[in-house]
Amino acid sequence: MPVLHLCLATLALASPGLADSGSGLGVARRRAEAGRRRHSGLKYVVPKLGQTVFDVTDLGAKGDNKTLDTDAIQESLWACGNSSDGGVVRLPAPGVYLSDYLRADNLEHCSLQVEAGATLFAHFAGRWDGDAFLTFLNTQHFSIQGGGVINANGWHWWPQTKNRPHTLHIGKANTVALHDVTFLDGAAHMLELYANNTEVSNVDIKINWGWWYGNKVDGLATSVTGDVAPNTDGIDVHGTPFYIHDCHIDVGDDNIAIHESDVLIEDCIFGGEGVGVHGHGVSIGSVGSGCFHQNITVRNSRFLNTHVGPNIKINSDASEGYVRNVLYENLIIEGTQKENLRLNTGRDSSSASLWNAKSGFIVDNITYRNITVTNTTDHYVTFVCTKAIPCTNIHLEDVIMDADSHRDVQCSYASGTMRNVSPKLCLDTSSSLTTMI
Repeated sequence: MPVLHLCLATLALASPGLADSGSGLGVARRRAEAGRRRHSGLKYVVPKLGQTVFDVTDLGAKGDNKTLDTDAIQESLWACGNSSDGGVVRLPAPGVYLSDYLRADNLEHCSLQVEAGATLFAHFAGRWDGDAFLTFLNTQHFSIQGGGVINANGWHWWPQTKNRPHTLHIGKANTVALHDVTFLDGAAHMLELYANNTEVSNVDIKINWGWWYGNKVDGLATSVTGDVAPNTDGIDVHGTPFYIHDCHIDVGDDNIAIHESDVLIEDCIFGGEGVGVHGHGVSIGSVGSGCFHQNITVRNSRFLNTHVGPNIKINSDASEGYVRNVLYENLIIEGTQKENLRLNTGRDSSSASLWNAKSGFIVDNITYRNITVTNTTDHYVTFVCTKAIPCTNIHLEDVIMDADSHRDVQCSYASGTMRNVSPKLCLDTSSSLTTMI
């Protein structure tokens, strides 16, 4: 599936200009702490679901962690798809349901319900390459819920560099809700969601760092490069509008990768305690030519021991498109392993010709407001933009970091405003971008 595609904005639900800003760093901490207190239920998207129950045990599923239950689960999904009014595909608790990959197309008004105390577990012995563990295409009014666990058994795939399957792929879909469910140990990207009008609520997406570091089996718990859980993005957003809230995402790559407009992320925790990668931040991109991303808000959330916090990645050869009207607000960033704030328009190139060539790509109106940064060990801020793709109207308001501005920040071709920022950053607050900052 392509990662970069044309993303024309149609709504303005998360416009930074309309956001409630509050004031003061106390607000930042109070609102970010709210990410620890979960909102119960869905707030924005409520699919219309059928009432008929398709219990997988009625078709022979055992849930005994020994029997392969693929056929019973697959037939239950097909039965829901063929029903006139949809329904609920139920994996009852207690039970561990072993399955090879599952796919169902054209589901309408259906829900996959993994009950609390039940686990849907990817069966490695029937190993497949490339396909997602769960694939749902041409799906309308669909949900995954129930309080249970979907375990992708990813450590078996991590040593190979190609064809590691995603955990969940939803494509050509509309009105989708994922809530009250846990996704564990993806082989690659966890949730690839090409779905418009989507809400992800009260979902945990995690790598079990402690278990894998402590139980390596013949070196299989790491990739060929020595990484644990490589390329395990938490959520890849490919739909609009898109809402994510009250989630905990602790993975080996981007916690969230945004590839669309009109995205609202709030009241989440990214990363975790102890040894582990814990994620590469909430990223916009990577972004190339032909992508138009706007009206993106990340607020009231906490980053804990991630590699990066807020992260915007623009390919150096991007020649058409924009990233604009982005708001990061009321954030606590603790213990990042690399940058706290990263904005880079020279990604994937050291070529001077690409850095200096004229480009029509625009990066404009990026706001960082009410942000507290503590206990970090590497570069605190990198706003590395290029002469070809400068970054304009970057606004920092009430941003407090325990950093040495001369040692721990890096800026180029980045201009805007600062108010109550400590330490003072290298952002160009004049009107000129004719020289390197």
